[in-house]
Amino acid sequence: MAKAHPVTADSPASSPTPAHCAAERPRGVREGAEIRPITPDERSALAGLGQTLRRLRLARGLSQARLAASAGLHANTPSRIELGGHRLRPETLARLVRALVAPAEVDDVIGHLTNAFRLALAPSSPRAARIERRRDRRARRLERDTKRAMAVLSAIEAEEQRLARVAAQRRQRDDLRRVRRENQGDLYQPPRKRSTG
Repeated sequence: MAKAHPVTADSPASSPTPAHCAAERPRGVREGAEIRPITPDERSALAGLGQTLRRLRLARGLSQARLAASAGLHANTPSRIELGGHRLRPETLARLVRALVAPAEVDDVIGHLTNAFRLALAPSSPRAARIERRRDRRARRLERDTKRAMAVLSAIEAEEQRLARVAAQRRQRDDLRRVRRENQGDLYQPPRKRSTG
């Protein structure tokens, strides 16, 4: 059973969250176990990178949610990056650029953004590399499953076309028989059964 937080004289009774939950998380850059504040240079680099990615996104006519889906990121990530409140790893930048520009221009745009906004990029970490590998495995699995589903669908369509051809041939054969019977008129007699005896 959960314990209720006691109301003291210095904590208002109407407070919806306890004081230890209401404390604001420090904003900054994590370096080991420490979080240091974001410097003005880093803040301007974050804002510049966010605005650049926003211009690229709007030029493609994509919403933030659609960009996140095509880049394989959380739905809130593009918004946080465009607002300048999120440092991103070089791998994440590459995913966003691949979703925003033509394949021939990807390397040039990544190189330009990396050089221009180096302070906005977070260093790669072993945990980030594991997450990236996991995302790649998921993407490959999804691609494999999509190919299998497409193969099954094409086999179903081929079978439906074959059945439609067979049905058309049967209809054509039945129509031809009916026309022959009509043309023969009274001369037509159904075949007699042979009597055994």
